[in-house]
Amino acid sequence: MEVSEDDCDRFDTAGSWPLFNELYIRDAKYRKAIEAVYSDEAAFPREIFNYDEIQDIWHSFLNGDLNLLFEVNSLITFGALNHQFSCLNVS
Repeated sequence: MEVSEDDCDRFDTAGSWPLFNELYIRDAKYRKAIEAVYSDEAAFPREIFNYDEIQDIWHSFLNGDLNLLFEVNSLITFGALNHQFSCLNVS
């Protein structure tokens, strides 16, 4: 079976990845879930994290510093996992 250029265009998935910055900032459900993680100080043990800096990163991101997306994603991941499993035993 021969594949034409039209077929290739039909299967283009470049647009399937979300723009996370838009999702986090504009989608109320995502933002609420993320803010629940960020507001849980127990999810970010002070022995490891500067909680004030975490809040500064989130607010800077919301105010347009999209270069912080990696940090935002990393903190969401750590905070959510630590909230669920709290396996660090440092607090």
